[in-house]
Amino acid sequence: MFFFAVFFDYIKLSKNWGGYMKLRKIIPVMLIFVSGTIVFAQELQVAPLNPEFIKFQEAKKEGTWESKTADGHTLGYIPPPVTYKLSDKIDEPTRKLPTVFDLRTLNMVTPVKNQATCGACWTFATYGNIESRRLFTGEGTWDLSENNLKQYHGFVWGPCEGGNAAMSTAYLTRGSGAILEADDPYTDYEIDNWNLNPPVMYIYDAVYLQRNTDVIKQACYDFGAIYTNMYYNDTYHNSTNNTYYYNGSEGTNHAVTIVGWDDTKVTAGGTGAWIIKNSWGTSWGESGYFYISYNDTQVNKEVGYWPSIIDYNPSREIMYYDKLGFCGYVGYGTKTAYALVKFTSATNHTITKLGSFLIEDGATIGYQVYDTYSGGVLSNLLGSISNQVITKRSYVSLDLPTPINVTAGNDIYVKVYYANPITNNPIPLEMAVGGYAVPTIETGKFWISSNGSSWSQVGGGTANLWDPCVKTYGAPIELGIPQNVATSVAGSVLTVSWSAVSGATSYVVYSADTPYGTYGIDATGTLNGTQWTTATTNTKKFYYVVATNSKTHVYNELKVSQKE
Repeated sequence: MFFFAVFFDYIKLSKNWGGYMKLRKIIPVMLIFVSGTIVFAQELQVAPLNPEFIKFQEAKKEGTWESKTADGHTLGYIPPPVTYKLSDKIDEPTRKLPTVFDLRTLNMVTPVKNQATCGACWTFATYGNIESRRLFTGEGTWDLSENNLKQYHGFVWGPCEGGNAAMSTAYLTRGSGAILEADDPYTDYEIDNWNLNPPVMYIYDAVYLQRNTDVIKQACYDFGAIYTNMYYNDTYHNSTNNTYYYNGSEGTNHAVTIVGWDDTKVTAGGTGAWIIKNSWGTSWGESGYFYISYNDTQVNKEVGYWPSIIDYNPSREIMYYDKLGFCGYVGYGTKTAYALVKFTSATNHTITKLGSFLIEDGATIGYQVYDTYSGGVLSNLLGSISNQVITKRSYVSLDLPTPINVTAGNDIYVKVYYANPITNNPIPLEMAVGGYAVPTIETGKFWISSNGSSWSQVGGGTANLWDPCVKTYGAPIELGIPQNVATSVAGSVLTVSWSAVSGATSYVVYSADTPYGTYGIDATGTLNGTQWTTATTNTKKFYYVVATNSKTHVYNELKVSQKE
C-alpha cells in the first residue's frame, strides 16, 4: 500500500450577467493505492452564492435596481452573498398570542427617524431593534448612531449605497459599535472624518428567524422590535390606509422594523398585517409607520434580532480576524467539519466566551482551546465548550465553563466543531466576494478538517484565501491576592516578600503608620520580582502588597501588618 497527494486546480466557466464568470474550485484529492484500487478522499466544496445576491448584481449591472421610490424616498437593502438553511418547523412551543400587539402602545419603540437621501435603511432597521430591546429590558431610551454603522461597516459599498443585517452583525460582533448618536450624528452623505468615540455597548449575538409568521410574532413578543426586509414600490402602497401588499418576485430592496401585528387589519393581500416602523420621517405614512400584509411574497426574507447587549468596558478584549464576518461557507461532502484558528494575545486577559456563525436552524457547535499545535497535532487542552445544538441560525457566543487566562505574546489554538442538519458546508468563512467584500486574509493562522485530526491550511499563502469566522471575547485577568506576605531584616535592610500571583506583571507596596491609617505607595524601596527592599528605621510601619497587570489595573488589595 502506498499513497501520494494530487491537487487539481481547474477553472469552470459559468453563465453570468452580461457574459461569463470564472468559478474556481480547488480540490485536494488523496489517491490511495490498495491492491491496485484508487480511493478518493473527501472533496472540498464551497457553497454557491445566494440567488438573491446574484439577482441584485444582475439588476445593478443592467441599471434596473430600484434604489429610490417614484416619490423620491431612498431605499438601500442589499441581499447578502450567503443563504441560510431554514426550517419551517417551530422548534419551541409558542404561547397563545394576542390578536393585536403593538409595541408603540407599550412605549417600547424609539422615535421614527429619517434616512433622507442615503441608502442606509438597514442601519435604521438594525438600531430600531436594538433600541427597542433596551427599552424592553428596562434599560432606558437609547439613541444610537446609524451614521457610524453606515460609515465604518468595512464592506466595498459606500456609506449610502446600502447594506443588510449580515453587515450589521459583522460590525457589532467585532466590537466596532454601537456608538451614541450624539457622538456621531447622522448625515445623509459620506463623510471623511474617522470617529474615534468608543462604543456604549457590545453585542455578541444575532438571531436570524424562520420565515414563519408565528415564529416572528413570538420573537417580537419576547424580544421587542424585529429587523426585516421587503420589496418596496409605491405602486403597491395604499396611501389611504397605509397598507402594503406585493405578490411578485422582484428582489428585496428595503429594510424596516416590525413593531407588532394586527390579525384584523385588512390589506389588498387579505386580512392580517405586520405593523412596520419605516425610516422616512414622521410625515410619511401613519406618522412614519405602515402595515404589510402577512401574505406579501417578499417580506421577511432576512428577519432577525440582536438579543444580548453588554455595557461597554474599555478593558474588554476581542480577538478575531474576520472583520467582515460571514461571507461564505465550505464543507467536505458531509454535514460535519472542523476549523482551527490561531490567536496571539496582545495583552494579558481572561477569555470568557467564544463566538461563531451557524448557518442552519438546529446546527451543532463545540469548542476546544489548546496551547500548542505542532506537527499537525494539538496538545495541552486549556478549556472547552461541549457540543451544543443551537435552535436558530445565528451568530452565537457561548460561555466557557472555566475561563482561560492568556498572556501577552502567547499563542492559543481554537478548534471548532460544526455539524449541520441539512447541508454539507458547515464552516462559516470570511472571503472575497466580488461587489461585496474584499477582506484582509492572514497567513499561517487557519486550518480546516473533515475529521478534527488531519488539518489542511487555508488563508494567505494558499489557494484557499479564506479565514474561518471565529472570535474570542474576554476581560482583564482578575488577579489573585498576594499570599504569604512576610518581612525579614538583615542588617540595615528590610525585605518584604510574597508569593507570585498568576497573571501579574508587577507589584506595588503600600505602607502606613497604623493598621487602619491612610496607606500610600511606599517609594523608599526597590522592587525585585516578588521582593521589595528598603532601609530599616526605628519607626513602626504596616505594609500591604497589591498585584497589577499590563493595563495598570490594581486588584484585590490585601492589608498585611508587619513591624520593622
